[in-house]
Amino acid sequence: MFSLFSELIKECHERGYFFERCGNEQGDTLNIFIHGYSAASTESDRDKLKNHVAKVNASDSNIFAFWPSGSMLNNFSGADLLGVALKPNPYLFAVNAISSQIGGFKAVEQSISNLKYKFYVLLVRFLKINSKKYEAINIYSHSLGARLIIESILAMSDEFKSININNLILMAGARNLSNVECKKLLTVIAGSIYNIHSDADLVLKIKPDFEKCIGAHPIVIDEELKGRIMNRPFHSLGHLDYWDNVHKIINHLDFNNNSRKEVMVASNNKPIEFCLKDESLYNVIYYSSNKEREVIAKLLNKRNSAFSDKELETQALTNEIQLMGGDSIVNKLRGSGVKYNEILRDISDEIGIKNIKEKADFEIESMILDVMMNDFKKEILTNGINKDKCEAIVNAIDTYLVGSDNDFIDVNVFNDIYDVTGVFRTIHFTGPATQVLIPIVILIKILRGRIIKNNDSLINFVG
Repeated sequence: MFSLFSELIKECHERGYFFERCGNEQGDTLNIFIHGYSAASTESDRDKLKNHVAKVNASDSNIFAFWPSGSMLNNFSGADLLGVALKPNPYLFAVNAISSQIGGFKAVEQSISNLKYKFYVLLVRFLKINSKKYEAINIYSHSLGARLIIESILAMSDEFKSININNLILMAGARNLSNVECKKLLTVIAGSIYNIHSDADLVLKIKPDFEKCIGAHPIVIDEELKGRIMNRPFHSLGHLDYWDNVHKIINHLDFNNNSRKEVMVASNNKPIEFCLKDESLYNVIYYSSNKEREVIAKLLNKRNSAFSDKELETQALTNEIQLMGGDSIVNKLRGSGVKYNEILRDISDEIGIKNIKEKADFEIESMILDVMMNDFKKEILTNGINKDKCEAIVNAIDTYLVGSDNDFIDVNVFNDIYDVTGVFRTIHFTGPATQVLIPIVILIKILRGRIIKNNDSLINFVG
């Protein structure tokens, strides 16, 4: 057994499979980073990767696990592209170039079935020769590196239990992951599985075998697993953007409890960046269902007929709400609208709510709803012209606040709120945008509560 172990270690080094420290030995938590396809084929590539993680969580110990992940350059050189290039057929050249890269990627992907055992051998060796005893181990993996660690743990789950793995962070994971597999992974690790995914990851979306990869989609989670599987959407990150932003990912996850959780931004497009940073609004819309988003779109269309009432995209809905909350001329000058918190404070000021300086967004939402519900009830008691509408509104809102397991929202209720607040404008406010923003704020409050009720692990993300 010992000789077999030694042979495996020797083979690992010969085939480019090794661990290297990033920065100085520091704390009791070990962070292991695993790269993806063709990311460490040269010494320069490896140095760049190590530099990315050398300064993250300086209080921890950081190491990079390098493995034979292929080389895009070698794929080109082995594809006889020179011969094709000499022929006057650029289409054929492009086809051969793409084919060579797909072939190289698939070859590395298939090699993981053998490499997964060697990762365990190398990790055990590192821990044995290292005198320090770590209290916890977090494993961060990217792309095919995520596939490698998933398959390694699944293949050797009993062996991995002897290693004190806390959290498994999968960034742009190039693999599907079922709940059955998640259950097995969770028997090995003490903490949670974090799936860092992005709608902007076109590489995974055009994967040749059309596998529905977790790096481009959230993991569909069974009820019993909701507390230990966390989908974290970091939209606008392309497949190759993760290592440039790994420190932001780590700051967001905040395992050391020393930073504020934020939506990460990796975009030079100002409207996109502004939307993503407005986490209190953006994240609620993101986690809402299409049926719930349809109601938001229809409300926005009431104020801006040019905005499609069929729009379901989170960024577009967020951006339109932000624009509606700001002055149109100022919006053009700054290139964006205003954040949701400013919208809440403007509405509060218009309807007479005071002392909100230290209040969180969800608290201000509740205060706005209380004022509006009192107005609706007053209309009922005084037999006002909108008595019937107000009765329907109060009954519906009470039902929605109690909560339900479905995603039904009656758009007519929010149309009624829009109509009634139009009458209330002479009482409270003058801005026409406020007429549509009030029902939207009430709806966002309801959706926020639903999301947390259905998955309390998201409370820090949408709360």
